[in-house]
Amino acid sequence: MIFASQYISMKNNNLAQLTIAIIGNGFKNQYLALMLSGNNYKVVLGVKEEYYDSTKNLIGYSKNISVADIHTAAEQADIIILSSDVKNVRELAYLADNVKDKILIDYSCFNTDNPEEKYEDTLTAIKTITGSNQVVKCYPSNEAVIMMVGDDKKSKKITKIILMDVGVTKCVDWGGSERINLLNQVSTKHMHINLEHSSRHNR
Repeated sequence: MIFASQYISMKNNNLAQLTIAIIGNGFKNQYLALMLSGNNYKVVLGVKEEYYDSTKNLIGYSKNISVADIHTAAEQADIIILSSDVKNVRELAYLADNVKDKILIDYSCFNTDNPEEKYEDTLTAIKTITGSNQVVKCYPSNEAVIMMVGDDKKSKKITKIILMDVGVTKCVDWGGSERINLLNQVSTKHMHINLEHSSRHNR
């Protein structure tokens, strides 16, 4: 296991070879996996059994990427990215199981097919389920800017490094978990503005 302070030092010297688990299925996760593997991370895509074959076929024989069940992926990883619709986050956190000593990046998002879906406090849910205090909630305000909330400063520094490696240009730190409700309100408003803009554009 590589601790946060060690990782930051190693990464700055281009020596880090970490394993990152991306939990959840979908094209966004496959994109994240390809970007991270291209930056020399070892990536394990953790998916439910019913998505294993389709995910394996889409990834093919990409360098540094493998596919496993969610528990195995989380067990193998130094850092875990939970990436799905918000309604699935609790289940994925349970399936990941014994991860309280690992950094968890909550990259869950709205289901844009259901604009009335309420944003849930997935940060607190993940902390409660896993027992980890190294949870960072990330919300993309646009394709290149991420807003984040979390209590552990080193975990947020590591999260920023990883996100920069997948093409994010700026990470805005909103503070600790006490700011999650404010972030959720802003995120909800931002999503509805984007949906309205997209609807007008497509008319």
